[in-house]
Amino acid sequence: MASDLTIVTTCLNEEDNIESFIFRAVEAARKNSVDIDLVVVDDGSTDETAEKLKDLEVIYSMLKVVTNSPNKGIVESWRVALAEVNTDLICLIDSDLQNAPEDIYELYGAYQGSKGLDEKRFVQGYRVPEKTDLRAYISKGFNRLLNLVFGMSLKDNKSGFLLGEKVALQAALVHKYSYYYFQSFISVSLVKNGYVIVEKPTIFYERTRGSSFIAGIPIKEMCRCFIDLAKAAVEFGGR
Repeated sequence: MASDLTIVTTCLNEEDNIESFIFRAVEAARKNSVDIDLVVVDDGSTDETAEKLKDLEVIYSMLKVVTNSPNKGIVESWRVALAEVNTDLICLIDSDLQNAPEDIYELYGAYQGSKGLDEKRFVQGYRVPEKTDLRAYISKGFNRLLNLVFGMSLKDNKSGFLLGEKVALQAALVHKYSYYYFQSFISVSLVKNGYVIVEKPTIFYERTRGSSFIAGIPIKEMCRCFIDLAKAAVEFGGR
């Protein structure tokens, strides 16, 4: 019997989080009566993530582990994962537990509730509560820029917590320019491909284990984002 949904996540040095992530995602699927597949891409981890995933793949029959070596980045990892997906619906979520695996089924319910509508739809979890530190203000500012440049009005363009059709995401990942962080433009690409983004508030938790690959004030990353924005404005037709 085919599964209802494939959960796709990528991980880089998430040895402290990956076991809990998989357990919670599977347990929540059982409680919500959703049959899932789970594809995890280990994107060149240098800690014990790979070893833990090997053990977990034996325990969970719905789990498929793919290993990148060396690190290929989030977008390429998504492409690798999509090649392993056998369901029409997919959910992208980070494995660091800042988005709760239980909220996958909130997005799934919102998608199912919109199936009768004419527009092609994708559901995106936007992060609440709003944070007030410097990096949060930087992120909000970039979100406003994306809305302004591309004529959108999303609360959290850059959220990578998304659920919708596999074929839509495959199309959205196609681009002609080279980007540093194309993941920031997934919502833009979906909208330009004719999809409506349904937004769902989801709590964004503080990271309690492991560390982000971006630390401090991300000056270099900010510069790269603006370079990416200029390219995307040309490729996707800014206002």
